[in-house]
Amino acid sequence: MLNNNRRRNDRCKNTVKVIFVLIFVAIIAFGLQQVLLYLLRLKQASYLSNSNETSTSTTTPATTTSTPKLLSCEKRVVGFCSDREQKEITRVQLSKITHAVFVNAEVDWEGVVTLSSANRTNRFTDLKKKAKSVKFDVKVMISIGGVENSHEFNKITKREEKREKFIESSLEFLRKHNIDGVDLHWKDNTLDENYMKLLKGLRQKFDDEGKSDNKNFIISITLAEPKFGISMDPFGILNLVDFINVYSMDYYEQTSAFATPISPLYSGVRGRKNDNVNSTMKYFVCDTKKPTKFNIVIPFFVRLYGKVKDAVEEGKEAFRYYGGYPYKMMTRKTLRQEGMNIVNASWDEESKSSFIYNQESENYFAFETKKSIAEKVKFVNDNNLGGVWIRMVDQDDDENSLLNAVSTEEFCKTNSEDVVKNDYCD
Repeated sequence: MLNNNRRRNDRCKNTVKVIFVLIFVAIIAFGLQQVLLYLLRLKQASYLSNSNETSTSTTTPATTTSTPKLLSCEKRVVGFCSDREQKEITRVQLSKITHAVFVNAEVDWEGVVTLSSANRTNRFTDLKKKAKSVKFDVKVMISIGGVENSHEFNKITKREEKREKFIESSLEFLRKHNIDGVDLHWKDNTLDENYMKLLKGLRQKFDDEGKSDNKNFIISITLAEPKFGISMDPFGILNLVDFINVYSMDYYEQTSAFATPISPLYSGVRGRKNDNVNSTMKYFVCDTKKPTKFNIVIPFFVRLYGKVKDAVEEGKEAFRYYGGYPYKMMTRKTLRQEGMNIVNASWDEESKSSFIYNQESENYFAFETKKSIAEKVKFVNDNNLGGVWIRMVDQDDDENSLLNAVSTEEFCKTNSEDVVKNDYCD
């Protein structure tokens, strides 16, 4: 009897367990059903949405546009760089300029443009990659010529077949490397008829081919100091180039008599009152009435003169007699490595220039500082100039002190227009 009761109790317990399990399974099944129904509705809604979009696109094709990059500065900040410096140009530096120009591409006697060495090619490739990776629109260009690579220029410009070869080679170089333009930097260049034929052909070719490439190829030239009294633009050069980098420095380089600022904004000595940035830019601007076409130079290197003596004129301490030759061009990094510093600079108010003269060692250092750069960028803004070009960006210090002094908000937010100040050309 007891066994029967136990069996009944066990069966009841098992029945209850089964009932609970069934209830639990039913709840789970119900929940899964609801989830599946919800997902099915989402899928259907997505399908309908895509169907509507597809239906719409058959009548109005969808277009995808990428947002163009902005310039880092309203003014031109044209940064020249080379393969000679120990330090490669950085992304931070590239983000502070509008044009990156790799210097000293060579041109041979036939008019073919090349980069002559593997090191030069590697540095150029590194520059291109970094320029594309920054958030601003940095135009990459190549500078053809320079002090060491201008010897074939006259031969090229004088003969039509060589001009055509140079033009074709320049365009081929831009396309091969997917860059934006060329700068022609011919030492002791003369704006003669042959040069104009070359520029006209280059402009025509770039414009025609740019239409098929959907690209505006840039042409700039670097011009030496002017020959005063001669018209700057007898051949209409401003219609052929996008801008001109004025070589507004090294006014006293042709003589070993004086140690001077590299690019004095004003002033001069011994009958050379026009050997400064202001007089040079007056020549270009007042002759053309197109101030926005021109950039002034800001040199980032340091020039060291030895055996420097007395001031050339009383009260002009920045202009001194110089008995030693040659001088040395140095970067700030090289100065530190050789145990030199240019921290406590003297200031010449008349020329707006920084310098250091050590009477004991007879060394004279000419260089730009934040203060002298501030005067130059103010000069650009005040006179509606197009901007500045820097020789060379990769010669700045590790903190980018000079580049930061150039690319200030005040400078970069000021628009220029082709208006000449009323009193500037007096």
